Amino acid sequence: MKRLFYIIFLVVGPIILLIILFFIVNSTKTTNKPAFLFPTPTPYNATYSHFPNQPNQLPSPTKTAETSSKITPVNVTVIPSAGEENEKIVISGVPVNNFFISPVQTNQQGDILIIDDPKYQIAYLNQFGSFIISILGSPFDDARQKAESQFLNTLGISPQDACRLPVTLNTPSFANPDEAGTNYKLSFCQ
Repeated sequence: MKRLFYIIFLVVGPIILLIILFFIVNSTKTTNKPAFLFPTPTPYNATYSHFPNQPNQLPSPTKTAETSSKITPVNVTVIPSAGEENEKIVISGVPVNNFFISPVQTNQQGDILIIDDPKYQIAYLNQFGSFIISILGSPFDDARQKAESQFLNTLGISPQDACRLPVTLNTPSFANPDEAGTNYKLSFCQ
C-alpha cells in the first residue's frame, strides 16, 4: 500500500505542480501594450523588447485622455511663482522648470514623457525620481547632442546642474547597434 502511495505521489505530484505553475504563469501575463514607450532602467538594453515583431518601427505615442486628477510628483518640491508657466520644481536639490504642467504624455505610474522627437525621447520616471533619455536616431553622437541640449533648455538648467540630476541615456539596438546595451551619463558629466 505504501509503495502504491509513493508511486502515485511521484507520478501525479509533478503533474499537479506543472498545472499549478502553468496557471500562475498565464495569470501574470498581460496583453496590454504600454500607452507610450519608456525604456526601463535595467542593467541591459531592454528597450522596445515588448514589440518583437516590429524591431525597426516605433509606435507613435498617443495623448492620454484628460482627467480631472493631476499627477502628483514623488519627491518633488514645488517652488511657488507668479505664474504657472514660470513655476519651478526641485528634483535632487536642483530647481528645474515644472514639466508636469504640460507633459506630452503621462502613464498610470505618473511617468512623464517630456519630449517626443523622432530622434530622441526624454522622460521622467516619477517612481524613481530620475530622467531617461532614449536616443532613437542615428548617428548616435549627433542625436545625443541634440537631446542633451533640449534637456537643458526644457528644464532651464546649466550643464553643471544637470550633472547633479539622476539621468540615464541609452539607445535601442535597431537605432544604434554599436552603442546599444549601455546606460550612459550625460556627455558633459563624464
